[in-house]
Amino acid sequence: YFYLLLAQGRIYTALTGAHGLRKDLVEKLKALNPRFLRFPGGCIVEGFSPETAMRFRNVIGPVWERPGHQLMWHYRSYNGLGFHEYLQLCEDLDMEPLYVCNCGMTCQGRAPVLFEGEELEDMLQDTLDAIEYAVGGKDTVWGSLRAQMSHPEPFRMNYIEIGNENFGPDYEMRYRKFFDTIRARYPNIRLIANTHLENQGIPADIVDEHFYSTAEFFAENIHYYDGYDRKGPGIFLGELAVVRGWVGQLYGALGEAAFLIGMERNQDVVELASYAPLLENVNYNAWFPNLIRFNNRESMAIPTYYVWKMFGNSRGENVVEAEEETGILYRPVKGMASLMGPSGLRYKNASWNGRPVGISHELMGRIEEKDGVFRILPPDQEQREEAEKLYGVDPERVFAVFGEEEVTSGAFDIEIYAEEGKEISLGIYSSRMPKEVYVADETHPPKEWNSANVKPFVWRLENGISSFREQAYPEDKYLDEERLVQLQYGQFNRFRYEADGKSMKLYVNGECIHEAAVPSFPAMACAVSDSSTEVIVKIVNFSPEEDEVEISLDCAVETDYKAVVLTGEKQAENSFEEPERVHDEERLLSGAAEQFIYRAPGYSVNVLRIGKKK
Repeated sequence: YFYLLLAQGRIYTALTGAHGLRKDLVEKLKALNPRFLRFPGGCIVEGFSPETAMRFRNVIGPVWERPGHQLMWHYRSYNGLGFHEYLQLCEDLDMEPLYVCNCGMTCQGRAPVLFEGEELEDMLQDTLDAIEYAVGGKDTVWGSLRAQMSHPEPFRMNYIEIGNENFGPDYEMRYRKFFDTIRARYPNIRLIANTHLENQGIPADIVDEHFYSTAEFFAENIHYYDGYDRKGPGIFLGELAVVRGWVGQLYGALGEAAFLIGMERNQDVVELASYAPLLENVNYNAWFPNLIRFNNRESMAIPTYYVWKMFGNSRGENVVEAEEETGILYRPVKGMASLMGPSGLRYKNASWNGRPVGISHELMGRIEEKDGVFRILPPDQEQREEAEKLYGVDPERVFAVFGEEEVTSGAFDIEIYAEEGKEISLGIYSSRMPKEVYVADETHPPKEWNSANVKPFVWRLENGISSFREQAYPEDKYLDEERLVQLQYGQFNRFRYEADGKSMKLYVNGECIHEAAVPSFPAMACAVSDSSTEVIVKIVNFSPEEDEVEISLDCAVETDYKAVVLTGEKQAENSFEEPERVHDEERLLSGAAEQFIYRAPGYSVNVLRIGKKK
């Protein structure tokens, strides 16, 4: 299995040093012991117009002759690190190049332009030219140019990703065209799809999956790949990062480390993995967090960098079976109730812990009151215009939030008028998600409270069926089985839920319909690998307290062993003033045996390297 890195073209600046690159940045990259480098990265590949789409031909030759282009990340890239420099860097650090090509479409999240006819053929030819430049003989057109650039022998090129974050029928058609052409000419190159096209009967060697979320999301999904089809395509975990909550901080790194633990346990499925993005010139910041940050004088790394460094330098040869027993930690939740669904919903007598409570945030729809009965009117023009800026918001559905955001436990009661065939949906724990640093439109940012930023657990009743689920990616997760429910249509029904931060009970007219736990994750997670000479144990401790981890091995080991530890305060982060406030530390310890105790510090990532007895 590989641990790798992602290069985003938007983050490069003028660099100097060996092969034109800055020494401190390359040294930090080398210290990760990476096995591949993705280039040119993500959205830079697609661009937001045909003129800004990435083309191989524009990133070779003398730097001063490269045209550069405007990025969707709000500044211009001059492509100082081009295709040749990229291949040279991969060769210098013994990394596999993973080239991402534009497959004939601009960014689908930004009014996409589809290339047709000659434009599409030209983009395909541009990709073939790039491959020829990398691996073609000196007698080929592009191989001869590589030779003129002082590299007569071919580079490696074993991976090509077709497109970036593309999807749907338009992508499938273009992907198939690129796949068939490249496979026919270069059968040994492994081809990577952006989505699970195998479900449509379209071949793919590897599928690229991206995850941007909270530390808790990553910790809760340690088993994400356990159920994947072992006969399907391999997985390229192409982009992952904590972008909400503990962003760039130690606790965020712990969440990402837990996800890597799950990835390593499933290394027969997950073939490649990379953080995103890799580098950031802080003077041209458009996204945060980035693994390595630099200015014109110095560079530093965020805590996550050290997780990848620790894991990347401690792979072992085989992942071995390991079992763990540990406690659980519950996802931090807060907020009161909300009402969602079609407009016209009527309710009365809403209360929290027996005291009347009203609507505090009209996210979609307006509240009208008459004689103690409240009705949610359809969203108005202002709300509809706001919804157009947001992803995944249905402008026809209402969304209204009750009470205060900071509460974590209590009981909510409400009477809702039931109409046959009409949905009733209540939200439990209706608070804002932690802030995301990146804002797509900085000139017109969305409101603090909006329908895309509040994701409660959803209790839905429709056509006699009650369901309780979490809004999740890539699809909703059921928190309890669906149940039949008897509503009294044509009158008000009593709804109640009780929540204490760990469990939730949902009632209709006094009958308990659902009982479910708040999502949780293991307080400690581990993965074990070995070689002929040592056992490698990776441990993530989410608890603030030291954890006495009882380790049982099935082989004789040496007493002295090494531990590499990343720990600190939960919110600790690095800066140019304190570049190593959070960093890995090597500790030489004694006391290892077939059964022994290792004391994992609170909030820590630990890699134990234990020698086997000869």
